[in-house]
Amino acid sequence: MATENKRREQQGKDVIGEWVWCSLQKKHINIDACFYCPFLESIDLDHRKRTLTCHSNGLIAEEDREAYAFIRILNVAELYGNVNQVCREMGITRYQFYKYKRIYERQGLAGLKAIQKLF
Repeated sequence: MATENKRREQQGKDVIGEWVWCSLQKKHINIDACFYCPFLESIDLDHRKRTLTCHSNGLIAEEDREAYAFIRILNVAELYGNVNQVCREMGITRYQFYKYKRIYERQGLAGLKAIQKLF
């Protein structure tokens, strides 16, 4: 039974407009952020039913989940070149963004994981 539930969780998530459910952030996010997620397995935007498959599916620790979510935010901000817009869309402040960016630049993923609560 557990194997069946795990298989069901790994099936594609529906993409609705530009939004998809994110297992890491536990909310709907803009699909652009998914392209920089280390857990992305596949994405199908060419068919009528657009789907995305990732392998995180809530199976990672909470501190890891938040650390990877921030790395994805960092990558999207770099792509857009507009920190204000990305922070607004992702629901964090610019202060949080730059604080965690400094930690990530100095200590890497381990530094982000060590923080009690990122968001």
